[in-house]
Amino acid sequence: MIMKTTMKITGMILILLTAGSMVLSAQNGRGRANSGNYCTNLPDLTEKQKTELTALSGKHQSEMDALRSEMRSTTDTNKKTEVLAKMDNIRDTHRTEVQSLLTDKQKDAFNAGCMAGKGGMNARSGMGGKGCGNCGRNGSGARNGRS
Repeated sequence: MIMKTTMKITGMILILLTAGSMVLSAQNGRGRANSGNYCTNLPDLTEKQKTELTALSGKHQSEMDALRSEMRSTTDTNKKTEVLAKMDNIRDTHRTEVQSLLTDKQKDAFNAGCMAGKGGMNARSGMGGKGCGNCGRNGSGARNGRS
């Protein structure tokens, strides 16, 4: 009798540990790969550009985090749609601000990473893909799914 109870408890602990590690693993790649420093690997960045890009990224992430929290706090579909529209506007503004700091060669690299979905800003697939995750568009310019 004691053996059966011990086996059941051990089994439940193993299931909980497995489920917990899966959740933690899934959270690791969601939304913010590269710790918000996705632009620092662009070619020939100056220290000034790196500093400015890091500041822009931090500001952008804070704004997006606030909107994500707002979206998660409601079940109202209209409210969620409004928040997604705000996120799109902030994302577009952010891209414009980033590009204003770059040379033509750097802009090409930035756009190739984002619009092609090759690990730049756009590699998010809605399922925990790598990349900044805030571009929200796939290679065709259409919105990706959101989780």
